[in-house]
Amino acid sequence: MPAPTPWFSISLEGGGGQSPLSDLPQIGSDPAAGLAYLRGVSDDVEEIGSDQMRGVATTHYRAVVNIGEVLAEAPPRDRDQLRHGLRMLGLEQLPMDVWLDAEGLLRRQVTAIDLSQSEFFADPGRPAAAQELVTTVEFYDFGTEVDITPPPADQVTKLEDMLNR
Repeated sequence: MPAPTPWFSISLEGGGGQSPLSDLPQIGSDPAAGLAYLRGVSDDVEEIGSDQMRGVATTHYRAVVNIGEVLAEAPPRDRDQLRHGLRMLGLEQLPMDVWLDAEGLLRRQVTAIDLSQSEFFADPGRPAAAQELVTTVEFYDFGTEVDITPPPADQVTKLEDMLNR
């Protein structure tokens, strides 16, 4: 379901009530938090090859994250929320591609989540539709100052609007 604009927004707070998205795990809300998933990477890591990421030589790896390992390694205060979110997404494993530079810095992380088994996206009375959420996060310009300008409102679609189409 492509967005009609280049950007989309997610609101976890509803006006006067609970948002239908309030139970959705906050995947992607903190890109550094996604790095914690790397602790659950299986021993079966495949080297895919060499790539350039923004002019930096990298090595591309593919692995499967064991969700049980992620939960075991998560701080105790975060486990219940993480367990709930992963259960809602229907995840037991998470395929992940990463690109590391020569210094071992993570330059790109790509995850693809099959949402067809997700409780959150289930539509009672209808068979699960093939849905996939692909998240790509790039890390670059380490140590530089940032100045963020939000996109114009007419270039942003609310995720709730996309889901209701």
